[in-house]
Amino acid sequence: MFAREYELIWIVKPDVADEDVEAITERTKAVVTEREGTIMDLDEWGKRKLAYDVQKFSKGHYVRMHFLGQPVDVAELERTLRIDDRILRFLTVKLIDRVVQEDRAAEFAVEKAKADAAAALAAPSTAASVPVDAGA
Repeated sequence: MFAREYELIWIVKPDVADEDVEAITERTKAVVTEREGTIMDLDEWGKRKLAYDVQKFSKGHYVRMHFLGQPVDVAELERTLRIDDRILRFLTVKLIDRVVQEDRAAEFAVEKAKADAAAALAAPSTAASVPVDAGA
């Protein structure tokens, strides 16, 4: 089945409880999965400063979702985000126009595993050897 690859970022008001942010995220994930889409990646970036004030807020809770779906899925996602008054802003970007959904999901899983392995190798070890002065 052919699909399109999208990235959706939404910003939740900073005074919204973490449980409500999780509920918004779960509802958004449900819209994609109910319509046979595939969520490839979901990142919660946390509270960050906005570039400019939006509705008198200078901070917002950022969430990013990378998914495969159809254009009607995007329309439904944007409709649900638009009617939720806890959402400050959202943006959907089409990354790739036509992909085979199962193949692209498998490719992305391999890419993510490689990136995670490279990050683990690049991260400094917590048990780094520190030279101990034997003469002290």
